Amino acid sequence: MTGWGDRLVLALGWLGDFDGWDLASLALLSHGPATFLVSVFYGIRWLTAGAYLGVEVVSTALPFLLLRHLSGDGGKESAATPNREIVTDKWIQLLTSLQAGLVYSVVLFLASRTFLSDVFVLHFEGIPTVKPAVEPAGIFTGADGIATGVLGLLMGWAARRFIFAPVVTAPEGTVGDEENERFDPASASLEETVKWNLWGWRDKTKVSVVRTGAAVVATVVGTYLDTALGIRGVDQVGAGVYAGVWGLAVVLTGVALTYVGSI
Repeated sequence: MTGWGDRLVLALGWLGDFDGWDLASLALLSHGPATFLVSVFYGIRWLTAGAYLGVEVVSTALPFLLLRHLSGDGGKESAATPNREIVTDKWIQLLTSLQAGLVYSVVLFLASRTFLSDVFVLHFEGIPTVKPAVEPAGIFTGADGIATGVLGLLMGWAARRFIFAPVVTAPEGTVGDEENERFDPASASLEETVKWNLWGWRDKTKVSVVRTGAAVVATVVGTYLDTALGIRGVDQVGAGVYAGVWGLAVVLTGVALTYVGSI
């Protein structure tokens, strides 16, 4: 495929001060859609596609795992970490991963049943088959269905690890939260008012926005590059639409996980 998506993930990791587990999650979200595409629609064996995905994840995350501290449920945080018992609880990890995977599955199913098959026919020249996108529940049945389910769980785990854990462990009642509560629109300047309207959220919400935004960028750009540059016959429109479907899935997953984390 192409290494530009990996460079983007590494840049996001460096600028966002992410750790190795964060980078592993972003790599899964970035390359998972292309893995699904070549396996289900291009006839590449799941073992081969899975090996590619594994290499991408390890090569992206390993430097950060070695050089940076771990955070959230992937590291050894102190007992003072807010809500640490939530992100380390195995059942909560499983249920939130299933929730995220379900959101991905629903978005992918609805896209397949409405417009994705047409996009494949018109913009993916030489694609061997669009049958899984045409048949009812085609991508979720047979051998492809099992592999799709496994990939969905992995994508769900990655989204939960990257978005849910940092949101839940974000401290409340911070200096930023107190400043937002003290904001007085009557005495504030125009610049302060615009800033507050655009970014005057709680710090916990800001964490969700930044993390979800980073996941969307990594997913959309990585998927677009993997399909447009890595698969022969895919034009820019087709790659963009396909990447957009997965980007929408990330947005909805981020909203769902943030809602659960705020309860």
